[in-house]
Amino acid sequence: MSGIVCPLRGGKAGRTTATRAILLAKETGLPVHFVYVINGELLPDAPIQGAPSVEGQLREMASTMLLAAQALANSQGVSAESAVRRGPVENELITQCLDVDADYLVLNTTGGRQRETSLFTPPRLARFVDRVQSEAGTRVLFA
Repeated sequence: MSGIVCPLRGGKAGRTTATRAILLAKETGLPVHFVYVINGELLPDAPIQGAPSVEGQLREMASTMLLAAQALANSQGVSAESAVRRGPVENELITQCLDVDADYLVLNTTGGRQRETSLFTPPRLARFVDRVQSEAGTRVLFA
């Protein structure tokens, strides 16, 4: 299997990323593999009494968002699948690329301006791109 991995986080940036991945899929004939990664390090250690688990809520939200992205891709004649993963974001994205033998990973750089609070600050993003290319053999493109 090969294709395009497209991580989504929601919002306008997610729509931009999904659109870029769909356009690439139309150009290449490859399927899109939308993915949402739950970063377990950011979840509370203990459940909140009487409330659904934070992870459960995230999974439900992620599944809905991924289904919407799949429907958008399908409406444009593009084959699409989705997955929710849990773990360190960088590692999970590389693993997803390996799992589907991805040709491309489409990332969004928040309009080209990285905030210092972003997961991918410019130096970290450069290291991550190098890791993706060397560990998974996947080309990284930006939306």
